[in-house]
Amino acid sequence: MVVFPIEIIVPIVPPSPNVLLRAHWSKRYQHIRDWKDHIYYRLTNENRKEIRALNEEGNILFVRIEQFRQQELDPDNLHGSVKVILDAIVASNLAFNDSKEKMSYTVEQIFCNPPQKTKIRFDKDEIL
Repeated sequence: MVVFPIEIIVPIVPPSPNVLLRAHWSKRYQHIRDWKDHIYYRLTNENRKEIRALNEEGNILFVRIEQFRQQELDPDNLHGSVKVILDAIVASNLAFNDSKEKMSYTVEQIFCNPPQKTKIRFDKDEIL
């Protein structure tokens, strides 16, 4: 049995919604595929099964996302940037969908020098 929370670090940050809106649809889809691969391959089989089991049992998956960025995003763009990550979590078959009945998230940005990264924490209890 896996002990929650489960935490992974992805060596990139998601693009801002402004960048995604101006990109060709195939480029937006490529971002989701890239994030799916990053998330999927950083979790063990056991981790993936435990995270998926939360939704199967009718529980909410709580996700905390910390983006270590060089440039500040305003709050609406920060929350919009998370869409790529949430879609990748669903595409990785970790959650049925990203509705509030199945998944809840918090997002925070931390300013840093390179390298930029994203820390994703999966939990079965609400993350404050």
